[in-house]
Amino acid sequence: MFHIHIKIKRVLSAALSGCIALGMMIPADAGEMKEIKVESPVPEKVLVIGDSIATGYGLEGYDGGRDNVASYVNMLRSEFESELKNGSERFDNRAKDGQTSSQLLTDMDKGVYDELLQDADLVIVSIGGNDLMKTLLSYFSSAKGENSTIRDMLGDVSITNIAKLISGVSEVLDDAIASYGDNLSRLYEHIKSKSDAHIIVQTVYDPTDNTDSLKLVNKFVNDKINELNAQITSHSTGDNGEQLYTVADVYSAFSGQGKELTNIGEMDIHPNSQGHKVIFETVDAKVREHTYTIEVVQEVIDEPEKESEKKNDTKSTILHLVGGVALVGLVVTVFIVAKKRSDPQ
Repeated sequence: MFHIHIKIKRVLSAALSGCIALGMMIPADAGEMKEIKVESPVPEKVLVIGDSIATGYGLEGYDGGRDNVASYVNMLRSEFESELKNGSERFDNRAKDGQTSSQLLTDMDKGVYDELLQDADLVIVSIGGNDLMKTLLSYFSSAKGENSTIRDMLGDVSITNIAKLISGVSEVLDDAIASYGDNLSRLYEHIKSKSDAHIIVQTVYDPTDNTDSLKLVNKFVNDKINELNAQITSHSTGDNGEQLYTVADVYSAFSGQGKELTNIGEMDIHPNSQGHKVIFETVDAKVREHTYTIEVVQEVIDEPEKESEKKNDTKSTILHLVGGVALVGLVVTVFIVAKKRSDPQ
């Protein structure tokens, strides 16, 4: 008799366990940590390439490293990181002092930036100023000697020789500007062959704008810079009018403020801290005209179910419970019948 009761109790226990299991099968609303893609107003992975405008050359503290100066690149980095705060931001400034478009293209062809380009969200390009400057210095080196300086170019030219100087150097600069346009196209093609990143190209500002040097010199320099910038603008659209890259018009932002925004008073064409702030504002505005797909880890809660799905879930839950109760009832019935049979008549 005793062993019958033991078996019945075991069956009853199993039945109750089954009911509990059925109860656990009822869906519960719970969040789950997942890696998802979202749209962001700022990029997560940025690559900066180009010249000394981007390195921050000429700013206070530059000798201690480019990361220690108030450059527009560092301002962008700080702003993007403060907005994203997801721990996976990457901001690589690979610009080089004195780099021309030809030198940048050579680095591209060597694959120097390929790894960084693969997952970049944004590529910022500052290039062109040295294409003009080095051409001018080369011309002066051959015309005035190897030790000629920017001061020679801007201040030590007599009025009687100015027309001759402009005529001689103009043709050389025109060739450099044409080559720059070709290089720019090839740079774009290389970047796009390695990356889906959005591209921003900065125009070149005029450091002599609003300075006290000869007006004829100012006009000549400004005209050539405008011709260079025209190459940047014209190459930003494809044959069918599609936009290939975004132009950040630093030239217009600096217009009429060369003396205030650069170190030209010290015979240095580089932007000062105020100039870098203007470049930051100009580039940042263009960055935010585009959105960037980034991956973040966050809690994902299922969307509210449709009414029909809720009804189906309710029916399923009721069936589970009814089934559980029926199972318990069946076990109890078996227990009672077994007990009656075992009792003495």
